[in-house]
Amino acid sequence: MHSQQREADGVAPAAIDVHNHAMPLPLLEWLQGEGLADLSRFRDGIVLLDPVVSGVGKDTPLPLARSQYDAVTRLSEMDDVGVSAHAVSMPPFLYCSNSEDRRLVTNTIARGNDELAAYVAEGSGRLLGLGSIPLGFPDACPARLQSSWLPRTTIHGACSSSTRAGAKKSASQASKP
Repeated sequence: MHSQQREADGVAPAAIDVHNHAMPLPLLEWLQGEGLADLSRFRDGIVLLDPVVSGVGKDTPLPLARSQYDAVTRLSEMDDVGVSAHAVSMPPFLYCSNSEDRRLVTNTIARGNDELAAYVAEGSGRLLGLGSIPLGFPDACPARLQSSWLPRTTIHGACSSSTRAGAKKSASQASKP
């Protein structure tokens, strides 16, 4: 049905934005505790992430809009532009895409998914979470997503990075006889 028809029938069209990011503050605080993030410029809307996490150069300032960690702010911003729902995932900066450290990658992704679920839960049903999967370690996260995590949380699906954490290690192991 065309939006003009719905409006004519007295039904307001719903706008759903399917590509949004969140950087839950508890995840960033955990990374800071691990020595992998600097939140000293947090109030200025800047976060610094270690290159092993972010995949960008050391001390590169990354934008941290309040709506990326405050669901109430996100809802207000959505209302301002007439958007009824956001699909939300972690940004690639939090995927540890260049890391070969299985523990770091899987812990960061697992914590990120848990914190994203908590963030989305504060969204009054208007935020749809998309969890993350560490591609370089295919056995690390999918079982959790399928068996226990997805059915009990606000996460409605999963997305993956465009690069693979652990890819170098996987490629070198694959070439061994």
